[in-house]
Amino acid sequence: MGIVDSDAGHELFIPVGGALNRNLVPPLPGGLMHGTRVEFTPVTLQDPDRRPSRHACVDVVPIDPTQPGLECGVETRIGGRAANEDRLMANDLYDLGFLSGICDGHGGINCVDYVCQRLPTALHGCYAHRASELKHGVASLTTAQEETIITAALRDAFNQTDQEFLETAKSEGLRDGSTAIVVLLAHGFEAPTTQSSVPGCKGGVAKLFVANCGDCRAILIRGRKAKRLSEDHKPERPDETLRIKKAGGIVIHDEHTGIHRVARKKGMQRLFLSTSRAFGDLELKEPWKLVTAEPEIVVHELEQDDWAVVLGCDGVWGVLTDQNVADIVWRAMSFSGQGPVEAAQEVAARAEAAGSTDNVTVLVMRLGWAQPPARMM
Repeated sequence: MGIVDSDAGHELFIPVGGALNRNLVPPLPGGLMHGTRVEFTPVTLQDPDRRPSRHACVDVVPIDPTQPGLECGVETRIGGRAANEDRLMANDLYDLGFLSGICDGHGGINCVDYVCQRLPTALHGCYAHRASELKHGVASLTTAQEETIITAALRDAFNQTDQEFLETAKSEGLRDGSTAIVVLLAHGFEAPTTQSSVPGCKGGVAKLFVANCGDCRAILIRGRKAKRLSEDHKPERPDETLRIKKAGGIVIHDEHTGIHRVARKKGMQRLFLSTSRAFGDLELKEPWKLVTAEPEIVVHELEQDDWAVVLGCDGVWGVLTDQNVADIVWRAMSFSGQGPVEAAQEVAARAEAAGSTDNVTVLVMRLGWAQPPARMM
């Protein structure tokens, strides 16, 4: 994390502990986020391995304690299931950004609990490993190169987490699995134009790195319009159907429920799964890898009228459209003046009212540098 000194015109590094919130995001609504105006004490770091000495700052605090940073609101409900197998993650990853995510377990909670706890740590470790192999450090990278290394670290982390759990599954006879979607909010990328993500801030642009494995989903709200950030991994998706068949599996369609499933025969038994990508699910990965934890990753550059990101499990998206959810969040936060917690609660309530019988989990990220469109009079 760094700041731009408006007087000296150069960037200052914030060491761990240099900010009031110890660089954690979001510690409070006025937390240090892209576009936050701060006051600080400049210092010079003496590092024998770095020449010249590094400009830094400590005692960093927001000038306006009420300035919005990033706020997150969550809601999770058991719905019509016997247990809630959904899990949430929200972690500040030092040197990377703020990671949020939803994991949706099936067949038990062993896999979903492992993924939710392990994936953030694995991501930070994978990124640090790739960064350590750079001859001149991360600071020497172009924007495109930095995107590439973060994307590669996300892919590494998903695959590493899955392999680790599968080893445990083999030894302990575990057969459950979990889908997952994560969104990494990272700041300070060089702006390709004169326009920053934050009005009045010259600190470059903020980006969302979205990694999806399964049928959870993320949307961005720009103005009042929903923009989908991920695509569901369903067996009936033509590319997924082709992959499954090449791996030796089949896709079946339940005419009663309308659901497509990955299937394979195991002796007299048939194994089924309604998503084509997931962590765990050992019996659908050995001896044939019909289901994979390989994530699809997209990078989205935030614009000045992007003001919220919504993550939800399939219990939400099975009954509500992307635009339904965007409208619900807008009405809660602009029309009714509520916060992201109330917005998440309203989405969950509307999903249940629309007939969802699954677990329902929602995470709303409010990007404080932009305002939702005002109510039209």
